[in-house]
Amino acid sequence: MGVHRNLWLLVAGCILVAAILGSAHQVGAGSTSWQLDTAQIAYAMEHGRLEQRYLVVGGSAASSHWPLAAAPVVIERQGFEGDFPPAGWQVLDRAAQADRVPARYQWSKQTCEVEPLVGGSAAAWVAGGGSEGGKLGCVTPYPAGAKLNSWLSYVMDLTSYPMGFTLRMKLLLDQPLNERGQRTNMQVAIIDLETSEGIAYSISSPAPLSWLPLVLPEEDLAQFGGRAQVAIVIAYEDNPAVGGHVGAVVDNILIEGLPIEQTATPTSSPTPEATATPTPTATPVRQHRYLPALLLNLESFPRPTQVPMVGAEVVFGTAVDAVTGRVTNQGRSFPAGVNQFCAKERWFGQVVGTSFRWQWYRNNSPVDYPGLNDQIVLDTAEGFRHQCVQSPPNGTFEVRVWVGNVTEPTTSGSATIGP
Repeated sequence: MGVHRNLWLLVAGCILVAAILGSAHQVGAGSTSWQLDTAQIAYAMEHGRLEQRYLVVGGSAASSHWPLAAAPVVIERQGFEGDFPPAGWQVLDRAAQADRVPARYQWSKQTCEVEPLVGGSAAAWVAGGGSEGGKLGCVTPYPAGAKLNSWLSYVMDLTSYPMGFTLRMKLLLDQPLNERGQRTNMQVAIIDLETSEGIAYSISSPAPLSWLPLVLPEEDLAQFGGRAQVAIVIAYEDNPAVGGHVGAVVDNILIEGLPIEQTATPTSSPTPEATATPTPTATPVRQHRYLPALLLNLESFPRPTQVPMVGAEVVFGTAVDAVTGRVTNQGRSFPAGVNQFCAKERWFGQVVGTSFRWQWYRNNSPVDYPGLNDQIVLDTAEGFRHQCVQSPPNGTFEVRVWVGNVTEPTTSGSATIGP
């Protein structure tokens, strides 16, 4: 009877583990460790103590390495050129896992959209994997009603890096608005899996569908120095399934550990009677685990996490999608004889009811074509307007934008047609 009872308990335990892990997929060797990491990450992301912060891609972040830190050591450099997911990386469709079904939309390798400066032939797209994502065209908008909660994660051991680490990547974002009129569904979370504590950065972009750098503030990441299990989670969730957007594409991730400078402990000069010089002893590194917090003067470092996501921008191209706002052939210089020339004026983080006005200029003179000088009252916190001119003449075009009751332009942009 006792044998049967123990067997029943073993079966019940296996069922419970399967229920917790849901539809986690094996990704090569070490699947047990991967499943445990996934369960820990899911718990920390949803129930852990994560400080919420905000970052805008393309902004600057302090990255002068801490005093006493040695030269950074590359932990991971990932351009997604090989197998996917790469060794050490994990993908998870958390929405499908919650519904106890196989992955529908998850991160995948794509070759049609890559970060142009560094180059390469591939990048990772948030929605191209799974039973439904695999049916989409390469980096095309996912449909309305699609339940996306797609995670790409990497777990690292920082016990050799007591000063913390640095993280930078290139992101292309195209995000829907949430119920508050903000784009906060893209997150990069840094989590200590031993304590389920960390930081979750909500990421937005001032230029949708444009490649921009994301650099996490180094002073924030110092607190993870010396930790044995630190997870990086790149997560994208569309709730309540607005759809009609590309989501996120990531490329050229660089993670560097910051070891401490190993200096010899000073010793007294040997006496004449000494028969041997004492061997210098390296300074223990783990005693400096909290040194960054002591060295940090918060008033002397910029805090990009406090930069408000408020502003406006002007971009130019040869076409603008009226639904998604995607700009075709975005740039600042266009050849003579172009068939169509468009400008898109975008606002974000604005107060509903604010006035928003734009005016086109050509060679510093106002352009009076219909729609090129107009004004609206904002009914959303984030949105855009666009205008297109057929067979435009050569010249330098400028679009000035006024937000609110101001006399000077809030922002402007310019582009040139012709030689």
